[in-house]
Amino acid sequence: MDHKNHNQKVENGLYKCPECGLHYEDKEQSEKCKTWCKEHKSCNLEITSQAIENKK
Repeated sequence: MDHKNHNQKVENGLYKCPECGLHYEDKEQSEKCKTWCKEHKSCNLEITSQAIENKK
């Protein structure tokens, strides 16, 4: 079991960033978002552009 992503919830097949709440189709993008959010206390436009909420 991959413990490094244990706090990311899968909702409707999407991975949710536990820091900002954005959803991603890809687990890796969700992990990048979580790492950035934790380190910088902000969102990264390049990362969040891949979020489902920004693809509508």
